[in-house]
Amino acid sequence: MKKIFLLFYTIAIALGVKASAYSVANVENYTEEVRDSNNIIIEPATGVAKEYRRKVIPLTSCFRVGERACVDIQASDAMMVECEDGTVYWKDPISHYRKGSWIKGKKEGTTITFPAKQPVFASANYLYTVRWGVQTGTNFALADDYSEDIILDIVNDSLILRGSMAMDLVDDSKHYLIGIFREKFSKLGTYSFYAYGDSQTNLYIPSRWPDLNLIMPPVGMVTEKLPYTAQDDTGVLEDVKDSVLVGWDADTVYIQGLCPHLPDGWVKGTLQEGIVTFKAPQYIGQRYLSDMWMFGGDINEKATDYHLKYDVESNYFVGIADEDLIENATDEWVIFNISAYNNIIIGTFAPTDINEPFRNAYFNNQPIKMIVNGQFRIVRNDKRYTIMGVEE
Repeated sequence: MKKIFLLFYTIAIALGVKASAYSVANVENYTEEVRDSNNIIIEPATGVAKEYRRKVIPLTSCFRVGERACVDIQASDAMMVECEDGTVYWKDPISHYRKGSWIKGKKEGTTITFPAKQPVFASANYLYTVRWGVQTGTNFALADDYSEDIILDIVNDSLILRGSMAMDLVDDSKHYLIGIFREKFSKLGTYSFYAYGDSQTNLYIPSRWPDLNLIMPPVGMVTEKLPYTAQDDTGVLEDVKDSVLVGWDADTVYIQGLCPHLPDGWVKGTLQEGIVTFKAPQYIGQRYLSDMWMFGGDINEKATDYHLKYDVESNYFVGIADEDLIENATDEWVIFNISAYNNIIIGTFAPTDINEPFRNAYFNNQPIKMIVNGQFRIVRNDKRYTIMGVEE
């Protein structure tokens, strides 16, 4: 199968148009914008709000994980509040810097223009502003002279950032982005990049909205803990050796912990003729402020249902060859993901596939070589297993 590629950690893509808290239906309820002592917008003026999704484009966002900057796809929703006089407020303009911050601009014709250098947050020692930056090798430098404005071009139902290109941590050509820069209150005018920035931002209104409802098992469902192993298919992450909770409601199975990075999340599948099908996508919660989904798939493909083989007698689950379990920050496409795992086994013992003539198998943690044939089987008796077969 193709290899699933991972660039550090990924990022979420969020919601679409929603009902607005800033409706202008009743003029009597109009409110002016609110700013704090650092001239940071706390609340926009009354207007009509729209939420957009961010198009999945590789190498268009950088964000902070600990003390390192990672590059990947953009994440989170993007809200615009449009006022009757053409004023537009953009909430959380930098995808991974989600603090409820706002910048203010003006809509004229087919463009929305936001002055650069607007403050969005203040800590005890620093003031944080949205400005233009430029890639310098594996870091980013201030580029105030690049443009005084941040311009979004309106193309049909999309808003596209003008004047930037995808980042490249090898190429030293001019890769401009809008990002968060900070300056010390004690040393104003000296800026440092704060490891959050976007390029090639493309906001659009999707044709469907993602499901953000967590799966919950039926109340009172009986569960059992089973061992769980899986192999990383990215070449970056560690293999999994853990346990999951499994419960049944008729032919529907609920599993908690199948997704290693969100072990509290439940997923559910339906058993039919020995195959459990987990419909794609299934929402599993948030990681690094990103909404995450589980599904099956391969690189550059749309999300597909995920499947596990299940044997009722021995109560084990086994993954299907060439199908990865994906934890992803977009509910539609694989492309860049937070994890990809295969060779999944859930249960005390998973037998050798009878379609393979020879294979290493394990019993009581001891390796054995089995000749697999039609007589090979595992008998379950109070969770103690007897191997019926021929040792090599």
